[in-house]
Amino acid sequence: MARAVRAPEITFQDRWGAPVDIWGLGCVALELLLPHRPFFPDEPPEESYINDFVHLAQMIELLGPFPPETLANSHGASAFFDKDGSVSKKAGRIRLSGRGALREQLARVGLSGAELDETHAFLRRMLALDPAKRATAVELLNDPFMADFDLRATGPAH
Repeated sequence: MARAVRAPEITFQDRWGAPVDIWGLGCVALELLLPHRPFFPDEPPEESYINDFVHLAQMIELLGPFPPETLANSHGASAFFDKDGSVSKKAGRIRLSGRGALREQLARVGLSGAELDETHAFLRRMLALDPAKRATAVELLNDPFMADFDLRATGPAH
């Protein structure tokens, strides 16, 4: 999985399943809404291990801190986080994008009011840092955000 759409549980080398696909979908959806990629851990290219720290820091910048229970239940998170939940000092100084939290970025592209609230909530369901709390595909299809979309096939499949 390309690092830019890699779910945290893969970086932690934890067990993973269908929630990684939902994470990837959330990354792609967000990339379509923003004028830039939400995560860009390989720019500039550095050693892979450091890029993992950069990627996790970018997740925190966009989505807020990892829930303590998520870190506690992860087999590999301790390689990246100190006991207090902060990114490990082993990472050295990590430059953040300065783009801000998800809601701020969505507002900067022109979303406001109910449209901002619904879009933010929908994306947060896909980009939950805890894979156990990430929405399933069926839950996303039944999300109020999707109510305005006609998802019926129109014409022959190719």
